[in-house]
Amino acid sequence: MKGKCFDKESTEALVTSDKGLYFDQDKLLELERETEEENDVASIIASRLKLPVNPKEDLEESESQEFIESQESWQKLNGRTIVSGNSLQEYLEKSVSCRFCHVDATLLENVSAKSGLGSSWIVNCDNDQCPSRNTNSAFNTMPRGKEQSDEGMQPITKNYWTEHSKKIESEGKNLLENELNWAAFDVKECKFALGELQCTREQLSEVVINAGVTLHASWYSRGWSATDAVIVAISVNTGRVVDVVHMSSSCAECKKMLKKQLDGKVSRLEYLS
Repeated sequence: MKGKCFDKESTEALVTSDKGLYFDQDKLLELERETEEENDVASIIASRLKLPVNPKEDLEESESQEFIESQESWQKLNGRTIVSGNSLQEYLEKSVSCRFCHVDATLLENVSAKSGLGSSWIVNCDNDQCPSRNTNSAFNTMPRGKEQSDEGMQPITKNYWTEHSKKIESEGKNLLENELNWAAFDVKECKFALGELQCTREQLSEVVINAGVTLHASWYSRGWSATDAVIVAISVNTGRVVDVVHMSSSCAECKKMLKKQLDGKVSRLEYLS
C-alpha cells in the first residue's frame, strides 16, 4: 500500500491540534528559551572569571569567612615558643632580603652566648660589601636573667639536669619498692592458699615467712672489666621478682676518703668507718 503524503492543509491542521494539547504553549516555550539564554550567559562569564554562577553571594560569604579566620587564627607573635632552626632559615631565604642591596639575608646564632633556651641572633646580609653589616646589631631571643619562661620551662643546665635526674631516681625507687612489696605479699597469699601459714588473712601483712627464691645476676657490661651488676631474687612460688640489689666493685666515696687519708686529712679509722 502506497503511503499518502500530507498536503499543506493537513500539516497545518496537525500542528494546530498539537499546540492545543498544552495551555499557553507558545508563551511557556518563549519563557524557557529566555531562561536558558540567561543561564548560558551567566555560565560563560563565571567560567571566564573562575567564579561560581552566583558570584556576589559566594564572594561575600567567602570574604567574611576569611576575615573571621584571619582575626581568630593569626595573631602577632608574642611570648615563648620553640622554633626549628632549619625551617626558620628556609622561610627567611624565601621572604627576607636586605633593605640596602636587596640580597638574601641569613640568620646567624652566637653559639657561645647560649643560656638555657635563650640565645643571641643577628640577621646578616649575604653581600660581604653591604653597609648593613656595620649597622646591624645582635638581639637576644630571651631577656637576660629571665631564662625561665612564664610556663615554668627551665633551661637545661647542669644544675637542673642533676635536679631532674635525682627526682626521677627518687620516683623510680618508690615505684620499685611498691612493686616489690606487692610481689612479697603475693608469695604470702600463695602459701596461705596452700595451707602452709597458720594465721588469718588479715595477719598476712605482718607475718614473716621463709620462701624459696632463685638468684639471677647481670653485669653492666661484658667481660671482667665490669664494675656494676644487679642481682634479682625470683620467687619459686609465684615467679615474680621479690628483691633487687645493685652491687659495685668500686665506690666513689671510698676513693675520695682514700685520697683524703693519703693526704693526711682523715685518719685510718675514719676512712674504714
